[in-house]
Amino acid sequence: MVISSHLIKSYARKRTLLTNHPMPILVYGLNYRTADIDDRGQLAFSAEDIPRALQSLRDTVSGLTEAVILSTCNRSEIHCALDSKSSLHVRRWLAQDRDYSSELIQANAYEYWDDRAVQHAIETAAGLDSQVLGETQIFGQFKDAYEESQKLGHLGRELQLVEATAIHSAKKIRSSTDIGRNPVSVSYAAVKMIKQVFTSLEDISVLVIGAGDNVRLLMEHLVSNGVRKLTIANRTIENAQELAANFGANTVSLDSMPGQLASYDVVMSSTGSPEPILGKSDFTQAITERRRKPMLVVDLAVPRDINSDVSELTDVYLYTVDDLTGIIKENLKQRETAAEDAKLLVQAGLERFKKENQILRIAPLLREYRTQNEQTRAELLKGALIKLNQGQDAEAVVERLTKDLTNQLSHKPTLLLRYLAGVHTNQQLKAIQQLFDEDEN
Repeated sequence: MVISSHLIKSYARKRTLLTNHPMPILVYGLNYRTADIDDRGQLAFSAEDIPRALQSLRDTVSGLTEAVILSTCNRSEIHCALDSKSSLHVRRWLAQDRDYSSELIQANAYEYWDDRAVQHAIETAAGLDSQVLGETQIFGQFKDAYEESQKLGHLGRELQLVEATAIHSAKKIRSSTDIGRNPVSVSYAAVKMIKQVFTSLEDISVLVIGAGDNVRLLMEHLVSNGVRKLTIANRTIENAQELAANFGANTVSLDSMPGQLASYDVVMSSTGSPEPILGKSDFTQAITERRRKPMLVVDLAVPRDINSDVSELTDVYLYTVDDLTGIIKENLKQRETAAEDAKLLVQAGLERFKKENQILRIAPLLREYRTQNEQTRAELLKGALIKLNQGQDAEAVVERLTKDLTNQLSHKPTLLLRYLAGVHTNQQLKAIQQLFDEDEN
């Protein structure tokens, strides 16, 4: 025991060399299971607002060293590393930043720590925690959120390992199971809803609002299902024109769109606007011009793009992303079976995280050990060169150099191995022995 204490102290002159106690990792948030679409809308972060929010979070929450904000239509989550296991200050920051009741957040939020937080990250990236089981878009959203945090300087060792583990595991789950088979995305469900209402999609005119990834996927489903009369509206008309060119669609500016609503049988929207862009008065005018001919409106945005009061109109049928759940369930049976298979891969990913985390803990110690060895080598080499310059026998000098180098480099590992032999199991000792097995080299 005296030997081990002396050895450890010699390696840990700086407290950072042996980091046996990692920073606690927290995932705190709300999702489609715990909050309805309006609450999720109030707690959502736009892509443009995330840099400010991350900096505010870091500045406000004492002891928070790393942070990621993942905000999608399904969830708003904060992934972070803290110096203590308390989510209180994170919750208070979220309530203040979103101007929302702290008590309501606490009543509906989930918080996962350490291994459970990593497991949740894996399940999220793989689409296992999505409203649409196995959907693919969350993988890119998860990756983008972490990359944004990295770019802004809010990602460190703890969350970097979480990201690497989640992405590696999600790829493995998608390539090794049937979780991605059968189209069950929100976009797919939205188009299937349209097909249930209209006999032929070739004869209807569809307005799609937005120009992001959601809209691109939506356009693919619309075109593949026979829609020919397509128009895209977007705040930046150039983005709309670029997307429209890929699908043979027309474009209109967002400002002129309300006056043209009457021209469309279906309106579908998915933008990142923090406020509704269309309301009851807009559709009242459109329905009047259409002489009460019904309109189908599908709002895929969170927060809402279409004000909820539109549903009060008799001839306008408004659906949100939460209304599509029933349609989505029809194609989930095969994915649910695949999700059971994925559980083993989630656990394997978690075990991989634990192993890599332990390796990270001793990385500073290993660097210090290599630095000491290099210093030893340099000092012994310097002494040997002096002896050679003094005319001493070269063979004797080299012989002495190699012996001294071997003795000094093996001294501390020898002490450590003697200590480990007294406190570790036979299985662990066999693992150590493999390091010296010539057949393994």
